[in-house]
Amino acid sequence: MGNSEPQTKSNGSAAFEEELKKLQEVVARLESSDLTLEEALEQFKSGCEAYQRCSQILRDARSRIEILAKELRSEELVWEPFSFTPMGSNRNQITDQED
Repeated sequence: MGNSEPQTKSNGSAAFEEELKKLQEVVARLESSDLTLEEALEQFKSGCEAYQRCSQILRDARSRIEILAKELRSEELVWEPFSFTPMGSNRNQITDQED
């Protein structure tokens, strides 16, 4: 799994889509029932491997999300009130202050 890990981290979405497509193709072949028992077993094995890779990519993504969420919760957020003043009012205030 060491070889697939960097690909997963650098391009997880593409890797996931590729593995999901493989899994869907395996399911379609298995559902076609044109396979011998041995071919069906080989397809099943291939599908299990694709499923495991998809699951690992999703676990990695979930871990990254959890880390980001934890970092956001740990940052001190400063809430400042928002006040809206129309542009015309700002000009008068700025002009009044300058006088």
